Amino acid sequence: MQSANLSSNDRSTLIEIIAACADIPDYDAEETDRDELMRRVLYTHRNFMWLTDIPPGTQKGYNNLNLCRSDYITDAMRLAFRIEAESPSVSMLTNLGYCYNNGMYYWSGGYTKYYSTQVHDIINAYYTDNNTLIVTFTDTYIEADAEPVNEKSTASFRYDSDGWYLTSIHMGSDAMQQDTESGAVLSPGNPILPIIHQYLPWLIALLALAGAGIVIYICLLGRHH
Repeated sequence: MQSANLSSNDRSTLIEIIAACADIPDYDAEETDRDELMRRVLYTHRNFMWLTDIPPGTQKGYNNLNLCRSDYITDAMRLAFRIEAESPSVSMLTNLGYCYNNGMYYWSGGYTKYYSTQVHDIINAYYTDNNTLIVTFTDTYIEADAEPVNEKSTASFRYDSDGWYLTSIHMGSDAMQQDTESGAVLSPGNPILPIIHQYLPWLIALLALAGAGIVIYICLLGRHH
């Protein structure tokens, strides 16, 4: 793993993406169900106004259904995750909890208790061997009728021709700290290790000579006694 020196522009872009996705508490591109992600994006859809110039067009529909513009969600999914938004038919509304119809997304349900997340700053970043960028950031989790909680969270990103996009986010989880506690080396920068590696054969030879000297000394002592 290699430590990352982020430019101010990169840092700003990453924080914008994190702020848009921070109320999705746990997401992994390789594991999260696509319909589950769609529901979470719809529930927190106003957060994605950070990323797109398309207005959400939020409405309240019949029988307490919520509505917003499909082009807004499509653009948000592309910009944040590089994922093509699902568009299930109206007949799937009961099963999936959301559907697409005539340029709008409809959904029922959602989070029952108010909460929000204030993202503060990226405090550490490094690249993995497959060029995924892992960042640790600070944030404050705010829930109704509870004290705000300051925490460290983790997100991962990839970069393509359109810029940065999110591949995972784990709120309240400091993966970098966990890797440190498990003994993983997160970044280079220990100047002693290359020196030890360079002179390791000499050190082994010196230790062998020292061991031989001790053995000879003990033998001589034995003879004198």
